[in-house]
Amino acid sequence: MAETKVGKRSRAGLWFAVFLMVLVIVMACAIPMGPYKDFKTSQRRLVQLRSDEKLALETLAEERRNLQQQEELMQRIRSRQPGFDLGAFMSKVLRDTKLAERSDLQSVTPNSRMMESAGNLSMVELKLNGVSLADLVNLLHKVYDSKNLIMLHELKFIRTAQGEKGLDCSMTFTTPKG
Repeated sequence: MAETKVGKRSRAGLWFAVFLMVLVIVMACAIPMGPYKDFKTSQRRLVQLRSDEKLALETLAEERRNLQQQEELMQRIRSRQPGFDLGAFMSKVLRDTKLAERSDLQSVTPNSRMMESAGNLSMVELKLNGVSLADLVNLLHKVYDSKNLIMLHELKFIRTAQGEKGLDCSMTFTTPKG
């Protein structure tokens, strides 16, 4: 066999090529462990931050809606006639719906669970005897259509009237004092 002579220059080029191949193999192993790993971590972090931003924007929008609703409620309280009295208003509604003779309306003090806001609330208890479902619905429509921010706090009972035609019910209404 013939021996080939490799010159100094070719030998240096060959070693340089081997060195470059080893360097490429080392880099191929090192990149997933170093910069590529950091890249993947930053990608996951970016997805998490976008999710957090979306949640924060949704929370902000919800808070703005809540603030708008609160402002609307405060406007309704401010727009009521000065010195609004829940008892007098409910008496008028009972007379208008012709239920005054079948009702018992009493002022109520808020219970101990509501003591922190008791000074800001006005409550009445209304007991109706022998009323039709249509009359009850008309009464509730009249109360809620008034825009006086009156809430049905508690419906204690609603049942058929004993010995009479219709329904008996007991409910408590409340409103913030204005």
